[in-house]
Amino acid sequence: MSNDEQEQERLDIHHHLIVLLLGGKLHLAPISSTPHRVLDLGTGTGIWAIDFADEYPSAQVIGNDLSPIQPANVPPNLTFVVDDIEDYWGYEKVPFDYVHARYLAASIRDWPGLVRQAFRNIKPGGWVEFQEWDYEIQCLDNSLTPEHDLWKWHQYTCSRLISAGIDPYPGLKLENYVRDAGFTNVKAHIYAIPLGTWPKDPRYVSHNLAHSAPFPRGSVSRAR
Repeated sequence: MSNDEQEQERLDIHHHLIVLLLGGKLHLAPISSTPHRVLDLGTGTGIWAIDFADEYPSAQVIGNDLSPIQPANVPPNLTFVVDDIEDYWGYEKVPFDYVHARYLAASIRDWPGLVRQAFRNIKPGGWVEFQEWDYEIQCLDNSLTPEHDLWKWHQYTCSRLISAGIDPYPGLKLENYVRDAGFTNVKAHIYAIPLGTWPKDPRYVSHNLAHSAPFPRGSVSRAR
């Protein structure tokens, strides 16, 4: 996707959307209050990594991405690097306490391979957390049907991604991916993010959480 100013603004909005959805939390994994090494995969604008580095000054945080669009003025315990996360990482000798990845759907060709890399580069007892979309638009009352133009457009768009070798629906598969990689203590949480002001829950209406795809977040720990 593009990395222009409009796209960067969208990424920052999505960051605030998820933080609001989680009640102000940056993560669900029960990490230590004093983590040492933390990796943010596909950091984008770096906004999550910046907030995390501020909240956890004990951590040396690395945020990597293909695009060097991150700001220069960042906390002293944060470093941004240009890297392809689907290439070999090479951090096995200095593994991480916590690896974080968020909405990489439509960007990754080999999800099982990415999760295996995370397993190889996490400390014993460390945590990996994936926050990912299921891009399929859904309605809780099943009122969106294949006859609707929105449904047709969405299916066409996602089918083009699939034909290019990219899975637009990784969220619902992540729990199996992390188990297959060897992780234990796997926990998956699913959140529905509504589009519009129709929800009865005032939290969704007041914050205008504008997306309609549910997504699971997997918090996983490695056992040896």
